[in-house]
Amino acid sequence: MGAAIDYLTEIGIGAIEEHEHALAAYALERLAELPGVRVFGPPAEWRAGIVSFDVEGVHPHDIAQILDWEGVAIRAGHHCCQPLMARLGVAATNRASFYLYTIPEEIDRLVNGLHKVNKTFGTGRVRGRPSELETRGRPTSSPSPASTSKTNPASTSARSRRSSPRTRCPRSGSRL
Repeated sequence: MGAAIDYLTEIGIGAIEEHEHALAAYALERLAELPGVRVFGPPAEWRAGIVSFDVEGVHPHDIAQILDWEGVAIRAGHHCCQPLMARLGVAATNRASFYLYTIPEEIDRLVNGLHKVNKTFGTGRVRGRPSELETRGRPTSSPSPASTSKTNPASTSARSRRSSPRTRCPRSGSRL
């Protein structure tokens, strides 16, 4: 523990804080380039090395999985603050964290991974469905009974379970 304190003291807490602010500002700038990305929280100068965000129409766990495949580690979920998630009107968010050892190229990898998320799910869309902005104020329709198979009761039952509200994110419609 003493060696860690010596190391941080040698670098300087102020220098670490400046580095975190610079990374947060860079991340906010880069995330602003992406369509459908919403960032939560204050401006960079008020932040520590944390940026929480979501991508319209894509569940945070799907985002985290695709980024993981790209070698980018983030957190996804409610981050033990369900009241805040309720206040923000989201079930979960993604969270990227930066510290002394983070370099700007890693933020570039995050953004490149989010481009892959958008390519996989469609920018602001869930597999071709209209975006939240396009449907705001209009009722959504559910699949017609004629669109489900009547020949195999097991497949109909499985299809019903997959489309039930308990297995889909209420905000994005992504399967949970």
